[in-house]
Amino acid sequence: MRITGGHLRSRRLEAPAGGLTRPTSDRVREALFSVLAHHIDLTGAAVVDVFAGSGALGFEAISRGADHAFLLEESRAALRSIAENAKSLGVENQVTIVPGDALRTLGRGTLRRAVRVAFFDPPYAQIGTPAFQRLLETFHETVPIESDALLVVEHRAKDSVALPRGCTLIEDRSWGDTGICVFCRDMPGV
Repeated sequence: MRITGGHLRSRRLEAPAGGLTRPTSDRVREALFSVLAHHIDLTGAAVVDVFAGSGALGFEAISRGADHAFLLEESRAALRSIAENAKSLGVENQVTIVPGDALRTLGRGTLRRAVRVAFFDPPYAQIGTPAFQRLLETFHETVPIESDALLVVEHRAKDSVALPRGCTLIEDRSWGDTGICVFCRDMPGV
């Protein structure tokens, strides 16, 4: 697995041992960031990678101009991989690793900086569950996000994602078995 673009392009990332995570493939990550580039500028942004795994989406964002990534993960093996990847890339000062359950973490108001892009890459079996819907709603209602922020959910291409109330779908694409849903918060009065 490698960074696909930006100043860290081609740098290797280590995936957590044990097969508990499903890293976003290089091909899908490259395509996703191409889609995002049409909608938002990452320069100077803060991003959050929920279910971070190796941290690949957050590190890719940093490589492409984001200045900070919050990486939320509960697996100890994944947390070790994230820390090792941050160190090997030399971006430890641009990363905040947040251990623990995503719903509880977000509900506590852990993220104190407004984010421009939020990535959700849960185990696919969680998509469509009440718990995942609650997570999206909690994020949408409690996390500070910029007015033009985008939320991205990776899912099985055959599945659909129920958007949080007050959000609008921008893109829904698939590459092979992987789907990506990109949405934004509706602007008041629009």
